[in-house]
Amino acid sequence: MNAGPSMRWGALPVGRWAAHVTCARLDVEGHAARAGGVVAEGDARAEVHFSSERGVEWVGLHQGPSVRAYHYQDAEIALDDLIAALGGGRFNLRARPKAGLRIRFGHGVVVQVPPEAMVQVTGLVSGAPAHMVLSEPLAVSFGEQGVMLVFTPLEALTRAASVRVTSFTLAPDGRVHLEGRGSRGFDTAVRAALAAASLSLTELIRRSPRWSRVRALLPEAPEG
Repeated sequence: MNAGPSMRWGALPVGRWAAHVTCARLDVEGHAARAGGVVAEGDARAEVHFSSERGVEWVGLHQGPSVRAYHYQDAEIALDDLIAALGGGRFNLRARPKAGLRIRFGHGVVVQVPPEAMVQVTGLVSGAPAHMVLSEPLAVSFGEQGVMLVFTPLEALTRAASVRVTSFTLAPDGRVHLEGRGSRGFDTAVRAALAAASLSLTELIRRSPRWSRVRALLPEAPEG
């Protein structure tokens, strides 16, 4: 698979996550203050398609009545040009993993994403491509079924209650908020587990060296 878009994407690990999806679509929109590469000055919108085999497969660039299509390497260049010209923008990503994923965040937080689950990520970023920051909370949703949460400090509880995360929100100050559900009759336990896991992830993202690339996207995160 291609390495994915160039390092002009800054902290966004596009090439890494593209290797784990069967298909993905990214919609980006914003305003280009000046022309650059294939992008003219003015409002712009792009529809980007990824695959695990090729990374960026296709880009459809919309500006006014004009729609231009780019494929493979030309698509990567067009996408880089768009991100550079917009200086950020609003994005919506939808992707399906090609196999079940077990993601270990650290601090005892593990989520299990089932194969073919639809994951959606939305947000607003601003700044130069290599120094983008979140302008509003990043929202991740996992569909109605959600993804299984295992929180080691409360592992017996999270397993007994079948705690599932349906959404994940990351604020510009690094605060994490998890929403979810669990087995009937475990409502209080589910809320406690989700709150504890949210606090643990907040501390992890704000402090751990492992998450320094994500922290670069957070303009209001505490230092040190």
